[in-house]
Amino acid sequence: MRSLRADLHVHTVLSPCAGVEMIPPLIVRQALAAGLDWIAITDHNASANVSAVQQAARGSPLAVLPGMEVHTVEEVHVLCLFDTLSQLEAWQAHVDAALPHLENNAAFFGEQFVVDQTGDFIRRDQRLLLTATNLSLGDTCELVTAIGGLAIPAHVNRKVFGLYGTLGFLPPGLPLEALEISR
Repeated sequence: MRSLRADLHVHTVLSPCAGVEMIPPLIVRQALAAGLDWIAITDHNASANVSAVQQAARGSPLAVLPGMEVHTVEEVHVLCLFDTLSQLEAWQAHVDAALPHLENNAAFFGEQFVVDQTGDFIRRDQRLLLTATNLSLGDTCELVTAIGGLAIPAHVNRKVFGLYGTLGFLPPGLPLEALEISR
């Protein structure tokens, strides 16, 4: 049986924490060079570049899962992974309604670029994406699961934005199948 290698926490230039080199064709090239079979695109509170990375990977052996990294009201990050773009679009509608109406300060937080499959600029997302939504950890996990997705608390062992560093415990009853642990 062949093992699969995956990185389910990949940001593009839409996430202000990502570098400008995180454009679709370079993400795909790097993933293939690293011997990955699957990646998930999980930008902060946004999904506009997922399709572009999927298009950039077309014809290659790399599978690209639709996803997002959501910032909950408790300051915990959760990876939200889906099978289809339509599931991700349904999730994006929940996140859009839960984001505060704040404009991004690109000089302070970083740029948030929406790009096409070649990495060419389409537009800037003017919303502040690097902020907490008003979705709780419990609501996030339940809504993602109801849409047919998988909720995975991200980097649970980190002091900042990690489940254990922020809350100090794993709340009982969450519909979780996995936790992401940082190196």
